[in-house]
Amino acid sequence: MSDSLEGMSTDQIETLARLAKTLGEKPETRKEWQKLVKRAVPTAHFVELEVDEKVDARLAQIQEENEKFRAELAQRDQRDQRNRLRNKLEKEGLIAGDEDFEKVEEIMVKHGVADHEFAAKHLANERRLAEPVAEVPGRGGPMYMPQEAKQFFKNPTQTSRRLAHLAVDDIIKARRSPGR
Repeated sequence: MSDSLEGMSTDQIETLARLAKTLGEKPETRKEWQKLVKRAVPTAHFVELEVDEKVDARLAQIQEENEKFRAELAQRDQRDQRNRLRNKLEKEGLIAGDEDFEKVEEIMVKHGVADHEFAAKHLANERRLAEPVAEVPGRGGPMYMPQEAKQFFKNPTQTSRRLAHLAVDDIIKARRSPGR
């Protein structure tokens, strides 16, 4: 295709000129027309187009920096909130440090809990010793330590000998009993 206008009628040339003028003057089509002309004729200069390209490039850079800053700010806010929660739970005596706080967060994930305080109370309950019970399960009554066991803790050797002698005496008595 030739860049020359030779062989075109005056009406055709005027129509093309009018079309180019209309596209170049209308604000809705001006940028696209300038980009199209720039692509077809790379040596063409449009100050408005070059300024817009530079502004768009700088704006994209500023938006990227803004997104990074917002992400850092969100991370810092999240870290600060986490530290405030940890300090609050430590003051309440529910946790003792960073390891406990990590365990609290593990409980939250494991059980699907969204409340740090609830998870910390759960952790504290897991760690607390069970209350002593008065009854032994399966026996129905309280369990008392036999008197011999109490003496055994005071003097194990003497108590062992005494109990051994009693056992031997019981065996001998069973052999001598008249019912046999």
